[in-house]
Amino acid sequence: MKRFAVFGHGVNVRVSNNSWSGGTYRWRRRTSPAWPPPAPASGAALSGTVTVNVTAYDDLTDLARVEVYSDSGVLLGSMTVPPYSVAWNTAGAAYGPHTLYAKAYDQAGNVATSATVPVTVPDLTPPSVSITAPSYNQSVTGSAVAITASATDAGGIARVDFFGDGALLGSDTTAPYSITWDTTAVLPGAHTLLAKAYDQAGNVGTSFTVQAYVYDSTPPVVTLTAPAAGASLSGSVTLSATASDFVGVSFIYFYSDAGYIGTANTAPYSVVWNTGTVPYGPHTLYAKAYDAALNAGTSQIIAVTVLDATPPTVSITSPANGGSVAKNATTTITTSASDNVGVTKVEFYVGSTLKCTDTTSPYTCAWSVPKGAGVQYSLQAKAYDARGNVGTSTIVTVTSH
Repeated sequence: MKRFAVFGHGVNVRVSNNSWSGGTYRWRRRTSPAWPPPAPASGAALSGTVTVNVTAYDDLTDLARVEVYSDSGVLLGSMTVPPYSVAWNTAGAAYGPHTLYAKAYDQAGNVATSATVPVTVPDLTPPSVSITAPSYNQSVTGSAVAITASATDAGGIARVDFFGDGALLGSDTTAPYSITWDTTAVLPGAHTLLAKAYDQAGNVGTSFTVQAYVYDSTPPVVTLTAPAAGASLSGSVTLSATASDFVGVSFIYFYSDAGYIGTANTAPYSVVWNTGTVPYGPHTLYAKAYDAALNAGTSQIIAVTVLDATPPTVSITSPANGGSVAKNATTTITTSASDNVGVTKVEFYVGSTLKCTDTTSPYTCAWSVPKGAGVQYSLQAKAYDARGNVGTSTIVTVTSH
């Protein structure tokens, strides 16, 4: 009788191996040697190179050979002498369930087959993963920088995680694996990127790190705070602004529609605007803030009105200063007056007394000189424009004769 066991399972197979001598049946029994215990056990999880042990012997004759198979007839090894063992490299098998069994052959060619032993080859191989974009030391900026990775695994990729400076940036479960990176949330400079790929068995593959350089492309935020929109201005006016930036504000330029006004380098940011340098009427104001990378942010534009604050110019042209006038007679006082907008009227004073008002050029006044000779008089004119600005002439002194 042939006895056979593998992986803890025994098989008894009757084999015709009898001999007769002189009509006497003679049973020849052979003593089996010591074999290693059957292995592996049923249901075992196997990885790497494992040893498959088979116990097999024949009571009547030596065995010719023992063969070990996996699954549906894949020969793992053949032995002709005990102990019957074969090394199986499970790396060559697909991960998942497998079956092992053995066949024993006697000298007459009879075959006994063991029971099958179920085993499992677990997936212990991590995925392969690499970052494909951005490239090493590539300069990037913006709120939607694409980070992409290539990942492969025999059993399939479950997901890919993306990390920036060690912090999880996002995950993707579908090839091509990618996420978008908001670089405006990090400081400018060098940053490290890394990807981890997970397979269905939980094995993790890690990419090499990629260094990317984030440059600052975000402009400062700037707001013009004074003067108020719609304000009427004249003279010297303070323009003020507030500004903020992810890295820091370097300086602010102030502008009107007429051009550059001034620069403020430190907070609180302000300059003084001489409204007399622009024509009176409607104007616009705005500010530009710059950071260290010279990114520029522009404020809102506000409308203001510059009022006419320029007084007219006026001078007495006749009589002449130091001259004489006839007493008890009428003398015409004549002036020259001008204004950037226009003169509305000219007033004539003798001493502190208003003598005449003229609204039409040439501006004159008929002055009745009082009686009495040798009297000294002080003459002066005042010119007015539409805004009520007043220009005053120099005093002219005359003497009656």
